[in-house]
Amino acid sequence: MSKAPAETPIIADGAPTLASTRNEWISHLRGLNRSPQTIALYLRALDGLDRFLTEQGMPRALRAIRREHLEAWMVAMQDRGLAPSHVSILFRAVRPFFGYMVDEDELDRSPMDKMRTPAVPFDPPKVLDPSQVAALLAACRGTDFISRRDLALLSLMLDTGLRRGEVAGLTLGDLNVAQRTAYIASSTSKSRRGRAIVYGDSSAKALLRYLRHPKAPHAAQEPLWRARTGLPLTGNEIYHTLRRRAAQVGLVVHPHQLRHTWADAMLKSGHNEGDVMQLGGWASRQMLDRYGASVAAERARDAYRSPVDRLARR
Repeated sequence: MSKAPAETPIIADGAPTLASTRNEWISHLRGLNRSPQTIALYLRALDGLDRFLTEQGMPRALRAIRREHLEAWMVAMQDRGLAPSHVSILFRAVRPFFGYMVDEDELDRSPMDKMRTPAVPFDPPKVLDPSQVAALLAACRGTDFISRRDLALLSLMLDTGLRRGEVAGLTLGDLNVAQRTAYIASSTSKSRRGRAIVYGDSSAKALLRYLRHPKAPHAAQEPLWRARTGLPLTGNEIYHTLRRRAAQVGLVVHPHQLRHTWADAMLKSGHNEGDVMQLGGWASRQMLDRYGASVAAERARDAYRSPVDRLARR
């Protein structure tokens, strides 16, 4: 990897750097009411870039950072084996920072102005097939508290496509068992938009069975999910709960795969894309378009009729 030219100062005296403007960037993002997850992603990207520039002896002063330094960062991430989708996400997470610095007159123009977002090969999201879903839910069946909780938890995630943080943020009062609905608060949603979601009879039955247990929450303001200790179940614990249940039936599953599986099933069953987007809490169509393309490809395969076979029958 090439180093910065000797005559280029790494940090000019008093010049703003990525590190010195970090707190200002956080304040700006909070002022825009960006979600904690989004802010964490933006900071991870900015810190990763700063670390790379430091390690390579490249300029860290804002006005000294050039396109070639950012391109070198992209290449380094690819060489480390990061997935193209991950590299693209980090690229897009850094771009707004430089735009903000232009708005604040710290830069005349962004070094990313003419850079294109790294291409991401199209790979349909991985989803669970019906037999895998059935096996995963069967692994949770039992009469004890943890079995009841896990069955209700995973049923709800598969039935609604909720993100891990949204599931962890639910309170008992967010449920309307009679109407089979739950309310997702804007504070727990990645898109920062509150929304109501619906779930089916099987999930409703699993939830009621869980809530009948003496260890389950009973007050509206209490978190819906409890750990064995009685404390609220965190997003990280939800992750490990799913991994443990999946391992019992020989699967490796991450929480977002349940969301992929839900979206895929909704589109395959003929639900309107706009409705799926609303229920899933997507602010843009980018991710939904991936599911739509996957479903369209499956329809095309199902509709395929061999032209050679037709000729042979003549």
